[in-house]
Amino acid sequence: MEKNQLKSQELSHGNKKGHVNKHFLILLGLVMGLRELSMTMLNPFISTFGKQLMYSTPFLAGIALGIYGLTNAFFQIPYGILSDTKGRKKFMLLGLFQLFAGLLIAGLTSNIYVFIVARALQGSGAIMGIAYSWVGDKSPIGKSNQAMGFVGMIVAPSAVIAFVLGPMFYQWISLKWMFLGAACLVGLAILLVLFFTHEMPNAADIPDHSWKLFSRVLRNRNLLLISYLGIAYNFIMASLFFILPEKFSTYMSIGHLWLVFAPALAIGMFTMMLGTHTADSGHFKQVALVSLLLLGSGFVVLLWQSLPAVFLSAICVITGYMCMTTILPSYINNLFPPENRGAANGILQTFTFLGFFLGPTISGICIQSGHPDLIYGCVIILTLLGFTSMPFISSLITD
Repeated sequence: MEKNQLKSQELSHGNKKGHVNKHFLILLGLVMGLRELSMTMLNPFISTFGKQLMYSTPFLAGIALGIYGLTNAFFQIPYGILSDTKGRKKFMLLGLFQLFAGLLIAGLTSNIYVFIVARALQGSGAIMGIAYSWVGDKSPIGKSNQAMGFVGMIVAPSAVIAFVLGPMFYQWISLKWMFLGAACLVGLAILLVLFFTHEMPNAADIPDHSWKLFSRVLRNRNLLLISYLGIAYNFIMASLFFILPEKFSTYMSIGHLWLVFAPALAIGMFTMMLGTHTADSGHFKQVALVSLLLLGSGFVVLLWQSLPAVFLSAICVITGYMCMTTILPSYINNLFPPENRGAANGILQTFTFLGFFLGPTISGICIQSGHPDLIYGCVIILTLLGFTSMPFISSLITD
């Protein structure tokens, strides 16, 4: 089976050329960057906005933030599998259209229940697994982390800009208009994919047997362990989005939240570059361990009630998050051939976005029930379980 996988990998467009297709990666990076800009600009204020809507409660505000992750998790696997057989481009476009519609609805409602539906629609635009698989299709064997890091160098500055501009826009315009502006950014991403991307020549020629092979992919031990790490890091990051703005607001206006996120993103981007090169050198597990340590310890730092703790927490969590978002899908791309890559990345992203749903949802339940410290206990347990899973993950050797 390993020989068949290697043969399939050699047939992919990027591997056949033997070098990273930078023109395609720049284009896909711009698409993912626009998506990242539109969503990251809004994320720190979703819970705050949700609490201001009609019929809102802390629990419903948590659902509004987290349901994006739930629906994204639900659609990742079918979209990933279908992209393996029907092509990446058409399902990338479908997911972007769903995100576009959800942003429009969110910008036009004042009702928490409609807002939750809009967030669910946004999440149903599950394109991350497709995008990561597309990067893998265009990447030579042994350079998947490098290619993913190249895309990350475009996506990460988008997040930096979003964290800087988001709080500024929040002071000048209502969040409703921010949602509509985000919809325009996603509309631009749709145009880029529609007119400037081209399908891999042999993508449509892959036999339509991905659904039959899905159970075999799902039984892969490494995939399941990597997917657990996806739950852990996104649970922690989403919980940070839910808790940190309120912590910060006790010291400074929430409009100055960019002062926390901008340096955290800059440090995270630099660390991500080092992490991808280190992972490509055969040290994936070491990079994953350090990233997990930063995520868990960084979140627990919020127990100390001080402004420096808020800054330190953001730096640690975002740095660990950025490394994980790069190295985990790269590992999956190296593990599976093109005909199973979309399904495998879909499974990873399903678990990852499940973490995004569970994080703020459980945080909202803990806060509403009067036991906010339980959130930190959940993070510690997730981190420790991640540490114990590392010895069972196989090290990939790439040529």
